[in-house]
Amino acid sequence: MAKQDSIQLMTKGSIAKQIIGYAVPIFIGYLFQQLYNTVDALIVGNFL
Repeated sequence: MAKQDSIQLMTKGSIAKQIIGYAVPIFIGYLFQQLYNTVDALIVGNFL
C-alpha cells in the first residue's frame, strides 16, 4: 500500500497556512522572473 502521509490536502487544516504555502513559491517565481526581465532590459539597453 502506498504511503499517504506525503499528500497534503488544501481542504484540511489552517486556511492561512495553506494560502501562504501555496503563494510563497509563486511569489519566488515572480521575483526571479522580474529580476530576469530587469537584467535583460539593462543589457539590451546598454549594448544594442
